[in-house]
Amino acid sequence: MQITPAPTRSLSRPRNTNRLVSPGRIAAILLLLAACGGCEREIDTAYAAVRGDSINGIAAFVQLLRDTGHTVTARQRLPAEIDADVTTLVVFDHSFTGLEPDTGDLFMNFASSQPDRTLLLVLRDSDCVVDYLRAVLARDDLSERRRSRATSLLADAEDVIDFHTSAPRTVTEPFSDGLKVIRRDRLTELIEVRVRAGGSMPGREIPARWELRRRLEPAAGSRTLWSSAGEPLLIRKRTGSATLLVLASAAPILNGGLVDPGNRLLAEALVARLPTDGKLLLAGSAEIAGGGGGSGGDGSSGDGGNGDEADEPSPWRLLTVQPLPWVAAQALAAMALFCWCTAPIFGRPRQSSPTHAQDFGHHVAALASLFDKSPAAGQSFAHERLAAWRKAAPAVTSKPRRRPRS
Repeated sequence: MQITPAPTRSLSRPRNTNRLVSPGRIAAILLLLAACGGCEREIDTAYAAVRGDSINGIAAFVQLLRDTGHTVTARQRLPAEIDADVTTLVVFDHSFTGLEPDTGDLFMNFASSQPDRTLLLVLRDSDCVVDYLRAVLARDDLSERRRSRATSLLADAEDVIDFHTSAPRTVTEPFSDGLKVIRRDRLTELIEVRVRAGGSMPGREIPARWELRRRLEPAAGSRTLWSSAGEPLLIRKRTGSATLLVLASAAPILNGGLVDPGNRLLAEALVARLPTDGKLLLAGSAEIAGGGGGSGGDGSSGDGGNGDEADEPSPWRLLTVQPLPWVAAQALAAMALFCWCTAPIFGRPRQSSPTHAQDFGHHVAALASLFDKSPAAGQSFAHERLAAWRKAAPAVTSKPRRRPRS
């Protein structure tokens, strides 16, 4: 007996040749394009952020402290209580106007509770956004759209700085942290900073890119360590056995400021004046943690969006280093696409209609497909299957059985 396979084309559903690409494939293509591409983002300007790549951040200064032998714990805000083993405290004040009373009390308790403690208070009088945007606009290859956006951002940044530096900073005794508004003929970006000898650093003149605005007013008993044209920039005052240092502006030691070679020399000279014995606690804001939030003086949060956790090494921090965030996003998108494409195989069974399963033509087509895979044994296999079916089939009667009436 020879069995001819039934044609399968007439038994299957005709294909729709007009729909070349299914909606699922279109969604997959769009997802891949979104994952492979990048998107522009605004420059991060969070002030004194201890982590991340903010142009006004201090992550590079924190790393410089660690590279020079200091045992550093970096926090975004001051803790309510400072550990007894902390001998050096570095605080970047987020306010343009002055210290809060509770912050001044915390500083005094820190200076008087243990002998030979050092406190460095870095004041806020400018930032690096203005200088950065000026450098961007000086480029010749800038597109018109980018130039317009940079011009708008520069105007906003200059308005913010001019507004907040138009008022003096109040003094919190015994710190010489007052800033006086003075009239300057013009704002110069490049100045000569005279650095007094101290520690292992010799005295010298350092040209630095530092735009001065308000003037630091030293209190009685203060000594000027850095100056420019007779104007004090870094002063030191002793209260008992404690050493109080005040830097007129954080501009030269912010991430954007350290691009300048002169500012890097100033940062090294500043770090050399800080003792390496004991622990160093650095805070990116003068706000005390748990104090109910606060303002950075310009309407922005003083914590830079980094929380109050100590800056301890963590493998998750690698996801903040470019281009790893884009690599992680593309990997997640690829995994989601793989799961979506394989869902019919692993997680979503396909259901066939009863008419499709009971169509005997599909069984014939399947049997013919088996014959194609084994042509030599196909005929004998068919005879064996027919013989087995005849043995198992019930006897055919001449009269059909009647169904019982209900």
